[in-house]
Amino acid sequence: MNKATFEWKIEIEFWFVYHEDLDKLSIEERELLEKQAKESIFHFIAKDGYTAGELCESIDDREFYGWWKYRITNK
Repeated sequence: MNKATFEWKIEIEFWFVYHEDLDKLSIEERELLEKQAKESIFHFIAKDGYTAGELCESIDDREFYGWWKYRITNK
């Protein structure tokens, strides 16, 4: 049996709709928001098979909305 090896590159892009509370977040809160978004996006891709969608992440009582998309290419 012959084996073939190839590499895939996954590009994920996400952004939040501007809201004045984004500017008020501390560095730690921004990192937490980004981590939450990445985990949500991974779930959407791995579990649900989505390729793009909306984001809604929250810190304390503040909600931040945004969008994400991804694509897979070969290197």
